[in-house]
Amino acid sequence: EGVLATERYAGQGWGLLQVLEGMKEETTGREAVKSFAESAKMVLRNRVRNSPPARNEARWLPGWLKRIDSYVEG
Repeated sequence: EGVLATERYAGQGWGLLQVLEGMKEETTGREAVKSFAESAKMVLRNRVRNSPPARNEARWLPGWLKRIDSYVEG
């Protein structure tokens, strides 16, 4: 969800809240889906960038991004 302190690295959250906040305003239909996907990718890239190196979260990023692409393609 992105509201808990445990869902943050370097003070930045990575949940649905941050994705919705990052979307372009005034979008509907297909454009809203694209905006959601772009925002979700940005949030996840920031999550990986801010994560502790020992967690090696970069290994999951390609799969996350592929899943997000499926929302736009579907």
